[in-house]
Amino acid sequence: MAQTVTNYSSFPLFPSLPSELRNQIWRDALPDMDRPALYVYRKGCWCPKQLKIPYPYGGSDLFLVFNHDLLAPIIITVPLVFVTREARDIALGWVREQGIEMRFREETQGHIFVRPFNPKQDALYVPLHKWDDFCSEPTLRMFEPDLLEQAIGNWAEVTRIALPEDTVIKDCGSLVEIIGFFPCLEVLLIMVNSPSDLQVEDGESMVQRWCEFESVWGRG
Repeated sequence: MAQTVTNYSSFPLFPSLPSELRNQIWRDALPDMDRPALYVYRKGCWCPKQLKIPYPYGGSDLFLVFNHDLLAPIIITVPLVFVTREARDIALGWVREQGIEMRFREETQGHIFVRPFNPKQDALYVPLHKWDDFCSEPTLRMFEPDLLEQAIGNWAEVTRIALPEDTVIKDCGSLVEIIGFFPCLEVLLIMVNSPSDLQVEDGESMVQRWCEFESVWGRG
């Protein structure tokens, strides 16, 4: 006796659904961008800039600012762009709402979507091998010729910093000092299972893969 096989991977009646329902289904299929992610620290983000920030964060208009826009963005996969025209319109509208950027990729001769760092929810991740640069860079930058003998404050909008567990154990003293350069810091994340290097080469630019984090209660 022949058996009936049901194929759940297709839905031929989908085009017959009301447009409002189809649009909602497309939106529900989009990635969840509300979850915080890790962005790897890279050297060269500290830049002098004129800002109007009240005391006690600075006594002058010149600040050494951590420019988080220079961090390597995260690659976002948006497969709906390649499904139908209707799905593409929904996906591209969502891309604009999320502040996601579209960039051309030389290797594939096509476009990719990338998400910039959001200082209100994402975490700046400092791998162990970059810890020394992370701690010394802002101080060394202040002693470069263009900033010598100038009254300068420091500013960074980063609210979350993530560190490997070994870093906190081995160099707690430097951690206390560097926190002073991040006046908006709210959360310090200790990574028990530190991710591998998230950055990958993408032509002349740097991009990284998506890596989320979640908080758990401490030991003991």
